[in-house]
Amino acid sequence: MLMTCIAPSPCVIVVDDDPDLTGALRFHLELEGRTVRCFSSAAALLKEEALPDRGCLVLDYHLPGMTGLELLGRLREAGVTLPAIMITTDQGDGLRERIA
Repeated sequence: MLMTCIAPSPCVIVVDDDPDLTGALRFHLELEGRTVRCFSSAAALLKEEALPDRGCLVLDYHLPGMTGLELLGRLREAGVTLPAIMITTDQGDGLRERIA
């Protein structure tokens, strides 16, 4: 079960299976002074014992194993209340209607 831990500073948690994208996001956010943790799958994030209590999530909708929206549901069920940004390159899957 995921728990939150007291973080010294807000942390951006990026979950995306594209290493080029996660590398670019990490580079830019760290230049802005942010703490960044990257995961290549929902399963990798869900294996974490504790997530920071401050920061935000950046989730790819198309992840291996489960969608970013399903991952967000699992995190909410586990009590994780960090704000989330959902990203995708495919607008044709009706994602906007499912999130709204």
